[in-house]
Amino acid sequence: MLEILFIRHGQTDWNIAQKVMGAQPIPLNETGRAQAARLSDYMKDVKLDAVVSSPVRRAVETAEVLARGRTNLSVTQEPRLSEIVYGEWLNLTFRELSTVHAKTWQEYHDDPENVKIPGGEMLPAVRDRTVAAVNDAVSKFPGGRIAIVSHADVVKLAIIGVLGWPMKAFRSFSMDNCATVLVRKHPKLGMRLVWFNHMNGFEKDLMAIA
Repeated sequence: MLEILFIRHGQTDWNIAQKVMGAQPIPLNETGRAQAARLSDYMKDVKLDAVVSSPVRRAVETAEVLARGRTNLSVTQEPRLSEIVYGEWLNLTFRELSTVHAKTWQEYHDDPENVKIPGGEMLPAVRDRTVAAVNDAVSKFPGGRIAIVSHADVVKLAIIGVLGWPMKAFRSFSMDNCATVLVRKHPKLGMRLVWFNHMNGFEKDLMAIA
């Protein structure tokens, strides 16, 4: 039975500062490395057929920890899983966005179907590229278990796309650093959410500020 594990990368210093990283090569911090190691240990007896990652450094670092020590399993970097292109928002804090780009920042949450990030990507396009990448991975392991490592909002858009949810659901849930979403394909009912934000939901020492 097909299972997809969607995983957000571990924490970075920019997560704590609440700054827009985009695809910049920001590394995991000490907490992020601990989160990745803890997730890897938790999943050490869980068979994985593939680990597919965004090519952005923090995602690759997380994916490599997850794949480490697994025989004949390496990380496949997939550009379509990369972070959203945030254009003029890059390097700004969330507080700055709420003032300098107040209108589009609010629309990002309230109207994700139509928001136009200045110089950035449209969210439906991110959803579509991400789902295409997931579908390609699934086609190689149609009955297997695949780990997809990416970024919070990219993971959210992937879930929306894979489960057929409306784009307005984007504002209704969040994703902690190094937490996991499990989606399973039911033989009659199709793709179904099994668990969400697993591992980090109540653990203050490992939670990101997001």
